[in-house]
Amino acid sequence: MRVAAQTGGASLVGEHATLEQLRAEAPGRGYLHLAAHGAVRLDIPNSSYIELADGLLHPLDVQTLPLQECRLVVLSACETGRGRTAGGDDQVGLVRAFGLAGARAVLATLWRVDDVASIVLMELFYERLAAGATPASALSAAQRAFSAGAGGDALRSPYYWASYQLVAC
Repeated sequence: MRVAAQTGGASLVGEHATLEQLRAEAPGRGYLHLAAHGAVRLDIPNSSYIELADGLLHPLDVQTLPLQECRLVVLSACETGRGRTAGGDDQVGLVRAFGLAGARAVLATLWRVDDVASIVLMELFYERLAAGATPASALSAAQRAFSAGAGGDALRSPYYWASYQLVAC
């Protein structure tokens, strides 16, 4: 909900975080933030998913979302940035699916993320984004702040903040 307030977006929480609601809210949005459980299937990339209230959001579902005006999709879920290289050196997985749906950039994770660390990192990221930073500089600044102790000494390790990677689509 804080993310929605910082970006002027809508918040789909709990039972309202459905594919139908996502399709209804996505058009015209500059930002899309999904904080949910995610899983990657490197053996079958189209079986990777983000868990919504009414089921699993697979890459083939993502490709049908109307994201032509979306500047940034944030996937605050485990391993959403992992994929498999296919013919032509294309990465197949969730990030590519959001790019095919029209998103200009995707912020995704390379490994399992800690919930508390992700909340703090996302708050730092969106504060900088709201102040006018580009997604790349906002992420870099948030990660530097985290490594300097902004998340507390227990979360300074790169394990807690380095998983987030920005991909231009």
